[in-house]
Amino acid sequence: MTAPLFAPDPERIASSNAWALLRSLAPTAAVSTDGPAVWSALRAAIAADPPAAAAAFTPFAGCPAAPACLILPPAPPLRLHPLAVRAAPAEDQRSTQPPATLAAALARPWDPAHQLAARAALLLHADLRPDDVVLLAGLPPDAWLPALTSGTTLIVSTTTPAALLPLAAETGATVLAAPAGWIAAAAFPRPDRLHLAALRSVIALGGPMAPASRARVYAWIKPDVMLLAQAGDRWWGNPLSPVCARPVAERALFRDAMSGR
Repeated sequence: MTAPLFAPDPERIASSNAWALLRSLAPTAAVSTDGPAVWSALRAAIAADPPAAAAAFTPFAGCPAAPACLILPPAPPLRLHPLAVRAAPAEDQRSTQPPATLAAALARPWDPAHQLAARAALLLHADLRPDDVVLLAGLPPDAWLPALTSGTTLIVSTTTPAALLPLAAETGATVLAAPAGWIAAAAFPRPDRLHLAALRSVIALGGPMAPASRARVYAWIKPDVMLLAQAGDRWWGNPLSPVCARPVAERALFRDAMSGR
């Protein structure tokens, strides 16, 4: 068996959102929190009684019971990197207001089931926390907007693959989410040593990278990051389990709630 590329330590597991939810489910579900935290226990608890699990997760995640707009802090921690607005007129670059498309996404009502699935992806799969700084590059931010409700800072940028890691260092990003090809292109030796001490997770969007590319992340980006991947309603990896060179895809938690199945 191939050795894992990275394994989260007990402290990291115990401080994750998934472990917190597991402990909250334990009194009402057949879940043991005595042994090592395993993602399969959480999936099994949800599968055993989806309505009860959803009812427990809804207040845990702050999801509304009816269609509603996202409830954001007075000053939403949403930042646009200058490159993200480089195509706008010069006077618009001085504005702190989000572009019209982003403002519309923030203002639209979210269906409860859709927000349940979105929050599960961000809180449980991606393990986003209130003090996180998420650098989202190369893709629209709509699916990540619910993270703003818990105080997570979201930096949206249209930077280039070559500037991806320098921007992560500049912004102090704790989570980097970018197209898988961009991350693979960034995972090579650099003449300068970047300060990425804050970086906790890397999420490859669009699917997992090849095994050799995944290994390069640990050789040339950082040896102790949680490497995840996501495409549509599929995730590769989770915050409670070791990172493998060839991860297996699994359906997102609570995703069936969106389709009524």
